[in-house]
This record gives sequence, structure tokens and C-alpha cells, in this order.
Amino acid sequence: MFRRKKVQRSPSLDVSVFAEVIENGMITDRLALGRQLAEFITDPNVAEVDREAALPYLLRLLDDPVKAVRSGIVDFLTPHEGLHPDIVFTIAADEEDIALPFLESSPSVGGRRQLAIFRAGDRARRLVIAGRPDLDPAVADFIAMEGDKAVVMALLDNPAVAGCDRNCKRIYVRFRDDEDVIHRLLEMDDLPLEIRVAHVAHVSGRMRKRLKSEGLLPALHSVDFVNEAEEKALVDVFARARSDDQLASAIAFASRKDILTPAILLRAACHGHVAVLEHGLAFLAGVPVRKVRATRQRMGLASLRGIYRRSGLPESCFPLVRTLLDAAREKGIGGPGEKVCAPSEFGMLVLEKIATGYEDLSVSERAALAELLAEFADEETARLALRLQDGLRVAA
Repeated sequence: MFRRKKVQRSPSLDVSVFAEVIENGMITDRLALGRQLAEFITDPNVAEVDREAALPYLLRLLDDPVKAVRSGIVDFLTPHEGLHPDIVFTIAADEEDIALPFLESSPSVGGRRQLAIFRAGDRARRLVIAGRPDLDPAVADFIAMEGDKAVVMALLDNPAVAGCDRNCKRIYVRFRDDEDVIHRLLEMDDLPLEIRVAHVAHVSGRMRKRLKSEGLLPALHSVDFVNEAEEKALVDVFARARSDDQLASAIAFASRKDILTPAILLRAACHGHVAVLEHGLAFLAGVPVRKVRATRQRMGLASLRGIYRRSGLPESCFPLVRTLLDAAREKGIGGPGEKVCAPSEFGMLVLEKIATGYEDLSVSERAALAELLAEFADEETARLALRLQDGLRVAA
């Protein structure tokens, strides 16, 4: 068989005059030629062979010694997509007042070109690339792993890419002691809860280290202060969960960090975040959270006690856990992301159940239960719980 030879077409464009204008033409002539060539190569109806013939002359004009010539051509080219890579990179290398507006808005600066420009560019160009709404994921990854603080902040301020879990985690690991970056991370509504948990652990550890170095950590009030601050911060983190998966992941991560304590689970539940207690029980007992919820909905005391014992939580806290779950059932409090009542409102319901519910509880057991509630509840509930405790002890 015979193959048809590919015919090489010659350009129909007469380029003989271009060099003369570029070498000897006035500024206005070079600018006019540059705009004509820019319009020519961006015309989709122009044959590729003619476009290739015109390209070298346009590139020479984009390197013209007079800024007005270069700027005038770039202004025309900026809104066009599909520009030749040599055009894009030539403009990117120009002075900032020409290059930066082009890099910020040109649709031709996309994909792998962004990474190439970012790698080769200075901070000003990197900042512009980091702020593009079509930022390529590869660039975002590179910034998270290697970008300096200013560029990382620009990435975090870019609403088009903010919230990427893997990059937020990379940035946190690199900048966890930088207040500006951490503040910006913590402002993000969709920041992974694991990062918030890690930050609580980091800050608490740093606080303990500082107190120890100053010889204050052995003091009981210092230990209590740090522990309580850590507990409250973790409750706030867990309360941010918007799904069971989110909360389960955060609970598991806190356990791996060795900061998941019975006090945290009880404090969360006493403030109305009963889903945290349910997930904590499920995780520690190694059962699905739906099984814990089933015991609450069906009032299965024996089943709940079995799960509780498997969790390894203190036996002395079981009456409070039962009361909290019963109160949540009566109040209709659901899973993470669902509306919860105010801590004081929920606390009043728990107090009522302590005072008048559960025939199997003695007066002294009710007093101990009120005392335990006061330890973890909000200020108003704690005050009322202590008054109830005093009254019950007098009655006993």
C-alpha cells in the first residue's frame, strides 16, 4: 500500500514587512503592528501555519524596549484563552505592572502553566497565582507543602480552594506555632475537626510545659486550670461536628492523641451535646453508634449498662450518663449538626430527673449525682445542682 505524503503548506501571510517595522518603525508603528498581530493570532479562523509564522514577530514585540508597546499588546491579549505558551511565559517575565494583571485574570494562565510560573516566579507572581479562582490543585499542593507564609495566607484567603483537608493539615503541621496562620485556619468553618483537636492538644501541651518550666505545674490549681481549659476547648470542637462521620473521626483522633477523657464526654453531654457522649461510648466500647442510640430510644437500661461497662468509663459516672441520655430522649435532642437547646435549659431537665425521677436511687445517690452534674455543667446549672445537693444531704 502507498501512503499519501503529508503536504507541508506554506504560510499565506507576507511577513517581510514585520521585521522592518520592528527594527526601524516608530513606537506608534510598532504598537499598531503588535495589536494587529495579536488580533491575527487570536482569530480562530486563521490557519495554524499562518499563526505560527506570525508568532515570532509578536514575541519580539512583546520584548520591545518601550513599555508602552508591550503594555498595549498585553492589554489586548489578556482576555483571550488558548494563547501560545511562549506568549504566556514572555508576558509573565515582564515588569510587575504588566505581568501581574495578566497573571491574575488571563484565562490562558491555567493548568500546568500555573505551576511552571509559580516555581519560576518571585513572591509577587506567586501571590497572584495563589489567588486565582481556577487555581490548579497541583499548585495548591505545592503551596501547602513549600510555600512561604505570605503565599500560604493568600491560598487560605482564596475561597475557591479553601477547606481542602489534606492541604489544611499540611499547613497546620508547618505553621502550628505561627499565630497569624493558625488564626486564619481556625476561622474556617469547614476546617477538619482533627486539626482543631490537634491544636487543642498542642496548646495544652505547650501550656503544661511552660508551667512546668516555671515550677508551677505541680500546684493543684494549675493542673485543674489546664485540664479544664483543654476539656472546654475539645467540647467546643466536637460541638462543631455536622455529621456522624465527622464526629466519629474527631473522637477517634482525640483518642489517638490520648486526650479523650470521661470528663470531656460528660462535659459535652451536660451542655446538651449528647451526641458526643454517644459517639464516645460507641468508640470506647467498639460498637456502632446506632446501637448506643437504640438503647436510649428504647430505654434499654440493661443494654446501656452493658455498653457502658465495655467502654471502660468509671462505674461511678453511669447514673449521670443514664440521666443525660434519658433527658436527651425526652428533649428530642438528635445527632451532630442538629439543633440543641441551651445548656441551662437542658441542665434544668437533668436536674428535674435527678430530683424526682428514678425510684431506684436513694437520697444520698441523688446528692452524689447532683454534685457530679455541678462539676461539668454550665454555671447556672452548676449553681442549682449544688443547692439541690445541699438540700438532699439535709434530707438524708
